[in-house]
Amino acid sequence: MSKVIPCGFQSLLERQFQNEYTHAKFQEIQMEFRGKMNCVVDKVFVEGHACRYDVVEEAIHNGKPYHKIYIVGFNRANMNINCSCLLFEFWGIVCRHLLLLFAQEKVTKAPNKYILSRWSKYMCRKHAYIRASYGSKVKEPHIERYDGLCKRFYEIAEYACESENTTELLHQHLNAYDCTKTCKETSSRKN
Repeated sequence: MSKVIPCGFQSLLERQFQNEYTHAKFQEIQMEFRGKMNCVVDKVFVEGHACRYDVVEEAIHNGKPYHKIYIVGFNRANMNINCSCLLFEFWGIVCRHLLLLFAQEKVTKAPNKYILSRWSKYMCRKHAYIRASYGSKVKEPHIERYDGLCKRFYEIAEYACESENTTELLHQHLNAYDCTKTCKETSSRKN
């Protein structure tokens, strides 16, 4: 948490990913920032709030250069973006083509829907609550609390699954509790 991987570019967008993502995921994003240098906008089509960018990416395959065109859609009203490479849909990180579009549209902060909480360094990681030593009779307090909560949640789940209404009610209550926000607050208090 205290180590910071430096940004490669003077970009507010890159800094946003640096602040939010784990080191490993941020390094993947940095590869996309570097790959953006091989991309150029060929054509732009605008109709109202909807834009379509034709992005040409230059690459080398078997020692020979080739160009591939990616179609990037952007809605200026709701900030929805999609790219024909589907990197975000498959891997959950923004691609170089989207980063190029952000630059073209002068977007300095990625919408929250493109910053996935599963890659966040503030996400509570469950492996920290698993007992590492089974021979020891003494449990750490947080592991004891975790074990107690798991036992209670299993009992609640067994009861709730008997009825569709009870299941839905439980889901509503669980959704009202925002774990990501709580984890960020806990992490900031520790630092």
